Amino acid sequence: MANWHPQGRGVRDADDEVRGERFCVGAREIQQRSHAGAPQPTGGRSLTCFLINLPTPSDRAPSRPVGEQPATVCYQDSSWNADPHCRPLPPEIAILLRSLTLLALLWVGSRASAGETTWTRNASWLEQQISACAGGQDPGACRYFPARALDRLFGVEQLCQGDTCAHPWRVAELTIDGDAWSPIGTANDQATLTKARRMATGGLPVVAIHGGMVALIMPGQPFPSQRWRRNVPLAVGTRVDDPEASIYGKGLNFLFSDPAQVTLYVHK
Repeated sequence: MANWHPQGRGVRDADDEVRGERFCVGAREIQQRSHAGAPQPTGGRSLTCFLINLPTPSDRAPSRPVGEQPATVCYQDSSWNADPHCRPLPPEIAILLRSLTLLALLWVGSRASAGETTWTRNASWLEQQISACAGGQDPGACRYFPARALDRLFGVEQLCQGDTCAHPWRVAELTIDGDAWSPIGTANDQATLTKARRMATGGLPVVAIHGGMVALIMPGQPFPSQRWRRNVPLAVGTRVDDPEASIYGKGLNFLFSDPAQVTLYVHK
């Protein structure tokens, strides 16, 4: 079984003594010697010289003293920079290190993508749809936005068949009368608004409905509405009757005037 050398970054057998062995420390290779000053034989069991290229003060410095070289790596793979004085790693250790490296890369990749959500992936599309509606370039962007958005962001069924999507009144009907959605409450209740925002931030599809107008609740910090006198969630939605009033990433109060008439639903 191999352990990390207590005085450096070499690998050695657990029952070996630290004596007359070549191993790597920092940016230089050190030759330990016996009290007599000569290297001591080890009977075939020795430390394995190994060092991963970690940053050291000498590596980070703009210049390096003459004769001092960057850290080297002893490894079986010839593509690595090998020091001829170092012994190759045993195959089982080499396989273990490759596996650990792969796991580290996968972990870094998962951490990088952990913050990505359906909202961030579709942010450009959402903005384009709202812009097309507000600018009058595409009436369909206003009329079919709720169905298109719920289908694209969350895969909600029964709203789109190919390029044909339900109009807002049909979306509202399926939400209110269907079995796939549960009411949260009305928008004049702060607890309902807070719960809806938390559900949306947690990744659930949440909508606000009044008549045939449907808005999607977005994740994010609450917006303080003086008119509603409440902290409201962010929303994205279109106004078929007033396209220029369509919003993306603004408070829910920008779409609806009377919070008591607005009901929020969450998809089961």
